[in-house]
Amino acid sequence: MKSTTLILALAAAMALPAPGLADADATGSALHYIRLAAEAGDPEAQARLGWMFEQGDGAPLDPVEAARWYGLAAEQGDAIGQYNLALLLLREPGDPARAAGLLERAAEQNLAVAQARLAELYEHGAGVAADPALALRWLRAAAEQGDSPAMNDLALKYIQGRGVPADPAEALVWFRKAAEAGSVEARGNLGLILKDGLNGVPPDPIEAARWLELAVADGHAASRYPLADLYEKGLGMARDPERALREYRAAAEAGDMAAAMRLGWLLETGELGVADAAAALPWYQLAAEAGDRAAQNNLGRLHREGSALPADHALARHWFERAAGQGDALAAYNLGLMLEQGQGGDKNVDQAMAWYQRAADAAMVAAQSRLGLLLHRANRTGEAVRWLTLAAEAGDSTAANNLGVILEQGRGVAKDETLAAHWYRQAAEAGDRIAQNNLGVLYRDGRGVGKNVEAALHWFKRSADAGYPRAQLNLGLLLDTRAKAARKSGK
Repeated sequence: MKSTTLILALAAAMALPAPGLADADATGSALHYIRLAAEAGDPEAQARLGWMFEQGDGAPLDPVEAARWYGLAAEQGDAIGQYNLALLLLREPGDPARAAGLLERAAEQNLAVAQARLAELYEHGAGVAADPALALRWLRAAAEQGDSPAMNDLALKYIQGRGVPADPAEALVWFRKAAEAGSVEARGNLGLILKDGLNGVPPDPIEAARWLELAVADGHAASRYPLADLYEKGLGMARDPERALREYRAAAEAGDMAAAMRLGWLLETGELGVADAAAALPWYQLAAEAGDRAAQNNLGRLHREGSALPADHALARHWFERAAGQGDALAAYNLGLMLEQGQGGDKNVDQAMAWYQRAADAAMVAAQSRLGLLLHRANRTGEAVRWLTLAAEAGDSTAANNLGVILEQGRGVAKDETLAAHWYRQAAEAGDRIAQNNLGVLYRDGRGVGKNVEAALHWFKRSADAGYPRAQLNLGLLLDTRAKAARKSGK
């Protein structure tokens, strides 16, 4: 570390011109005298001269000359020279094995940056055989010397359980040390963990907000999304919709596509202000073109609905296809609907079923329900019953009604009017008007349930009031029958 201090001190001294010299003369004089010292064999001067040639700082940009002077310093055991030469050797085409040897020598002199870089080589097996234990040893050595990137990396190891047992509390210690030492990444990581908590680390949105604010102020774009989320929800601070939108927008402009997607959603739905689907469109477009599948699905939905722009079913299908191709279940379902209905292209029920199947396999209830119906229409009733049962058990009223119809009719499965009544009742109580009518029929006829005219009237009326014509007819007929019976009995 002594060499580092001297190099930094020399750099600071060189930043000011010598008394009585113009700036250009001062720079030339600095190069002249540092070269004299380097040529006289001073390793610190050799390392500094190498830096000047590498950076073009007070000397012509010359990587070859830089490597020569770093090499001379390294041969004399100068840790800075060893480290900087190693960095040059790690560039393509490079010599990773020689670089690892130089870093080892510098690390043994307690140069923290060399220890941290050597840890990376051991972790990834670059220039040396991969050795997680040595990677951890050198990373810890750098962290314990106060190297903030190393402290942040060590904390990440404890979060991920790489080379050490996962220990979020220990990670928090190192993130905090690195953050207090000025690491922007650590400030962001610390804020993120404190925002939501993690495996025994309780949430602390107030402290999270403080660290995320610091990270954002230092230009850490990745911290804008979690900070925006705090402002959106009013956690650790007063709720501030305008600031939330501003941070989401800044994050999106910096390339955070999750932020672009969230911004689009908030603008479309008006959750933080007035709903404006047209304002949402460019943010969905940005995220969709970058590959965000949720944004692709939402963009497809807007093109299908024609709410924020003229409807374009072909373009809607295009975006649904892109999102579904990435495994988005909702997009697979939407694509299935378009294929089934022939929107934006040819109608293809077989392809629709294939996309419904993908969404159904991902436990999307609406897709399970739709797939079950199409399978039933294709006389694949056994498969239909399986999918409809899954959807009905998850609370889908349409699936429950369709399952009831299959069981009541006994087409392709054993007839079971009692079970049909069960599923009709579930759907009817959820407000499905067709199921309400169907349940009314069973009560009227005494099939699967005890015959009960009052119950039949109740369900027919609920369905009729919801506008279902068949129930309106059934209700009228049953009321007429009851009235006639009453008149006859009165006679």
